[in-house]
Amino acid sequence: LLGSSNRTALEDYKEKYLEGFQPPPRIVATRMKQRDWYLLFIGPFDTKERAKAVITTLPAAVQVQEPWVRTTGSVQAMRLWPDLPD
Repeated sequence: LLGSSNRTALEDYKEKYLEGFQPPPRIVATRMKQRDWYLLFIGPFDTKERAKAVITTLPAAVQVQEPWVRTTGSVQAMRLWPDLPD
């Protein structure tokens, strides 16, 4: 859904717009340009079509950010740290 160097901003966003959303969103950490970088995800989903359908159920404030669908393989290819606690 989103990426940021500020984990707290993503936590706040998640709480404000996605509280109780199913499946639960999660934040994972990686590095970009030698800096900590955090990603807010929802999923995984069985198909790309299902993922796109879920986007249409997100709150309008989230949809306006134009979330994109990524394959599990493309996410796994990133250098992610272990999931951070929610």
